[in-house]
Amino acid sequence: MSSPENSAPFGAAEAPTRFSSATQFHVVSIRKLLLLFFATLGAYQVVWFYQHWKVIRDRSSTSMTPLGRAIFSIFFVHSLNSEIDLGLRRNSKSLLWMPGAMATLFIVLTIVGTFLTRVSSQSSSIALNSSGIIISLCCAYPLVQAQKAANLASDDVAGNRNSEFTALNWLWMSVGALFWVLLLFGLYLGQSGKIPAVA
Repeated sequence: MSSPENSAPFGAAEAPTRFSSATQFHVVSIRKLLLLFFATLGAYQVVWFYQHWKVIRDRSSTSMTPLGRAIFSIFFVHSLNSEIDLGLRRNSKSLLWMPGAMATLFIVLTIVGTFLTRVSSQSSSIALNSSGIIISLCCAYPLVQAQKAANLASDDVAGNRNSEFTALNWLWMSVGALFWVLLLFGLYLGQSGKIPAVA
């Protein structure tokens, strides 16, 4: 027996699309997002972009490559934010989060942070060495705004469906903690003049 939604007469106008909350966007709690982002010195953003594009690809049956869009995120962040904002409107959700501005902010912070990190590798100034890292980590802000919108569009504002840390999450954070120790140690030694600064 056919289901009610498949029994409409041929040629009848279709109702506006309303995505299932389970397949709308990648859901993750803000706390988990921030901890993974900072623990991995921002490297988690590649996984974050990948997960969002994978969900979008699977529900839209398109031939996009999520990994490519995650690695080259600055070229696709506007598209992702537009998708999330469209999902909000399709599901009659309202949130003031400026998707275009957040995407642009992410791009600017990424480019400036990368540039300063490269320049600081030739300097012993702790201020210059720290600036690139700090600006790069500020990329968390536009990602958090996008995730809040994605969680709302997916009917899970708190991100409860993905708030627990997995074994892989803990592994990534442990590796990230080691990099943090090496980075801070390198900055300290570079500032003291014992060895060249480590970027």
